[in-house]
Amino acid sequence: MRFLETADAQEANRGRLPQACPPRRWLRNGELAGYLGVSKMTLWRFKREPDFPPAATINNIDFNDLDKVDAWMLARPSGRYLQRASSFEISSAQ
Repeated sequence: MRFLETADAQEANRGRLPQACPPRRWLRNGELAGYLGVSKMTLWRFKREPDFPPAATINNIDFNDLDKVDAWMLARPSGRYLQRASSFEISSAQ
């Protein structure tokens, strides 16, 4: 009976498109820099901050959890660099 249920399920699924794979959650350092829109040097600086999520290292290759990095980016003060840049522009215009 179980075989018939499996065969019926296979028959019902015939003709349907396969489900899409879940999005990729792990990125290497170069890919992560591209994803964040920063240089590899800026990513290196980010990784030196104590609250940056640690990477999983496999065979000396860092794999960064994209969900944790996104959460870290959202938790950062968003205007910190913009405030520095705007104060620099004001002082240089004088």
